Amino acid sequence: MRMDWLVKTALVVAAIGHAQAAVKDRPYIAGPWEATGATGIDGIYFRIGTGSHQTVDVRVFHREEGKETWGWFRPSDDIHDDGLIFAFNGKRLRIRFTNVAGGERLDLDVTFSPKARTWTGSISRDGRMRPIVFSRPHPRDAQALNAFVGDWTGEGAPIPHFAPTRLHISESSDGVLSAWLDRTFDFDQRDGELLRVISAMNSELVVETNNPGGLTYRFRGRLSDDGQSLTGQWKSDLGTGNTLHAAATFRR
Repeated sequence: MRMDWLVKTALVVAAIGHAQAAVKDRPYIAGPWEATGATGIDGIYFRIGTGSHQTVDVRVFHREEGKETWGWFRPSDDIHDDGLIFAFNGKRLRIRFTNVAGGERLDLDVTFSPKARTWTGSISRDGRMRPIVFSRPHPRDAQALNAFVGDWTGEGAPIPHFAPTRLHISESSDGVLSAWLDRTFDFDQRDGELLRVISAMNSELVVETNNPGGLTYRFRGRLSDDGQSLTGQWKSDLGTGNTLHAAATFRR
């Protein structure tokens, strides 16, 4: 496991090899959930894959004045003898973790409500537990919403030319954009593939895949005059002409 990409984070990855409970509401759960408070933005992010078995990775983050700390967790159904908890049963997420290197402590216990589309529970980063409600990111001022924010459906030829794709872009209360993909293959469904937003200005969107263990693919797309379609191209960072198995044309 590569660890160099975690140098600037306040948490570390915890990968537990036990089976997880299946997530039934994948499209509704995958992606970012945030809560804005006096000390900034706390958030959780779900990446869900279904191949031979389902895997769920959870990114927990805190952002304040543009600076973000974060860490990835792979929860299981187990509670460990040392008091650490990485548990997720498909609806309830519990994490109790201390970063040995930095001494930061995280206590998180939230439950998903499909009807309300929120995660409700408690969180503590400094030993003081407080209530929290995570919802989908949304800006303070809806009138100033970035033009690319929304849910985009991929268009074009079916498999094997590309995987049926959905592109999601959201804007947080501090103006930060989040982007992620949902892709469907023959025997695999990937929901919540995290993208890094490079730029989203004027009529051009630039995002790239965020996979430390693999190739990086960058998408550069242009918004149509009516703002309802997005057309571009995926290119790998190796410059070999390889492309991501995903749509390159989207409609809102």
